Amino acid sequence: MEEVTAMPTLRSFRIRSLVINNDHRQNRVITMSKALQHDLPALPLSPRERHDIGAWPNNRTLIDSSGRGWRNLHASLVTVVGWTGTLPATGHPCLGYCVHRPAHLRRRREWSGESIVGTIKPRQFHLIPGDEPTQWQRHGSSDMLTVHIRQDLLDRIASEFTGHDVSGYAVDLRLGTSDPLLEQMVLAALRTLRDPEHGSSALYIDSLAHAIATHLVHSYGTTRGCVPADETAHASTGIRRIADFVAANLGEDLSIEVLAREANLSPRAFTRAFRKHFGTPVHRFVLDLRLAKAKEMLIATDESIVEIALRTGFSSQSHLATAFRKLTGITPKAYRQS
Repeated sequence: MEEVTAMPTLRSFRIRSLVINNDHRQNRVITMSKALQHDLPALPLSPRERHDIGAWPNNRTLIDSSGRGWRNLHASLVTVVGWTGTLPATGHPCLGYCVHRPAHLRRRREWSGESIVGTIKPRQFHLIPGDEPTQWQRHGSSDMLTVHIRQDLLDRIASEFTGHDVSGYAVDLRLGTSDPLLEQMVLAALRTLRDPEHGSSALYIDSLAHAIATHLVHSYGTTRGCVPADETAHASTGIRRIADFVAANLGEDLSIEVLAREANLSPRAFTRAFRKHFGTPVHRFVLDLRLAKAKEMLIATDESIVEIALRTGFSSQSHLATAFRKLTGITPKAYRQS
């Protein structure tokens, strides 16, 4: 595999009393504040908290940080082939850095519908969001460095930047971002990943994770989905009203925008708070209630299937039949007859 060469030199980067000097070995962290030391999470990111891209069919993990004790950051160097599919929300964002060979990508956020399309080239970045599922189409095989960053680390740093406690702070990089400073930091993680294990690497990587997270918050932070902690109670109160509202208005427009307005939240804050409270996406919750009502009406009334479909929020009889068959394995007519 070809190495990335001709990288810009990062002479020094200071953050939170931390100095990383590229002229020294990567394990020589000169200073690190006590605040960083006692903020360490108890355990590294679990497999359920990250995307194990190297385990997918035809992909190949070249090297991985599992078992290294890295707690705020997880890194993998993976050969990724073309594929189409959906990545679940893990709760933690993941940087993708192209090491070798370009690829054409299409990403669509499943809840908001936001889409981006483009080519990622060597030495460029993209982002796998941690806060909602994303649909992907990839053409081409690349060697990619994936770097997962803990969400609560981003939240702590964002709290210092904004002056109040926040939860779910979002960062966003456009597809194909070039950032020499961020590049130097992820390559430092890659060098540590390739080196034989020694006792100080976990401390070094945690310091590096804080530097990366601080740079992301400073340069790529957004207010999208960021909920101040002191507004959590307000969000929970609004979300609790939604179940009754949906049940009483199944035949009406129940888009995220309408429901967020009813809960007195922004659409992004609403989708995050809703999933946290109910454990399911908004569209799944609404669909389940509509199908449950349709099943009830099929048994308890003589209304036509078309009337039932429209009264429960489906656009047509065939729309109801498709969703009903997917849930039960039979058609609404067969369900009524049984």
